[in-house]
Amino acid sequence: MYTRPITPKRPRNPFVALAQRRQAGVHRRSASGLRQQARQQLRQELAAPPDWRSP
Repeated sequence: MYTRPITPKRPRNPFVALAQRRQAGVHRRSASGLRQQARQQLRQELAAPPDWRSP
């Protein structure tokens, strides 16, 4: 049976985690994007309708 020689742990590659999140076909919305979208929807709901006339 082959056992790997004990070597010091390699430094973690910071790009690996990012690349795994960006797999093709995986569309995850970021939390900040959802917050911005919710804020925009609220602003649209509170805005005056287009036929509203100012006095």
